[in-house]
Amino acid sequence: MTQKVKVMTKKQQRKVILSLWNKGVRNAGEIQRRTIEWAEKHLNDRWKRTLFTDETSFQLFRNTITQWYKAERPVRPIPKNRQKIHAWGGFSSYGKTSLFCFTGIMDAKYYVRILEEQLPEVREMMGNNWRFQQDNDPKHTSRLAKNFLQENVPAVMDWPSNSPDLNPIEN
Repeated sequence: MTQKVKVMTKKQQRKVILSLWNKGVRNAGEIQRRTIEWAEKHLNDRWKRTLFTDETSFQLFRNTITQWYKAERPVRPIPKNRQKIHAWGGFSSYGKTSLFCFTGIMDAKYYVRILEEQLPEVREMMGNNWRFQQDNDPKHTSRLAKNFLQENVPAVMDWPSNSPDLNPIEN
């Protein structure tokens, strides 16, 4: 069986390198070593039993105004009254979850509320032997969310920081 390798765009590479730089990693070799180390650790994982999850936001209207400057700054539209809807969802080889849509701001408490509503459907779809994938967003790694997941999910997958290229839901 051949394995596909996803190549990151230059923009994705810069984002990963900048985030690691901000965390104190100053060496491109160290970044590459960490990524390869994680990939080798998970090369033979049972990916069919993994639920990949993420959230995103959609701006409902292109309601913008034009901002003018007297100096040599560019003229560009800026958002006015941004109205957004947020969505959380997941998928695995067994199927997809319902899309959970909301308009408020998601914090750790709200994230746990979403999981409480969605996990019964996930258990019905995947049974008792599966693992949960999420990125390292602070609300996902909060004490509240970690405790909830530890009590309600069979396994939570470790995930490298700032790796949108590795998550199938991002591609």
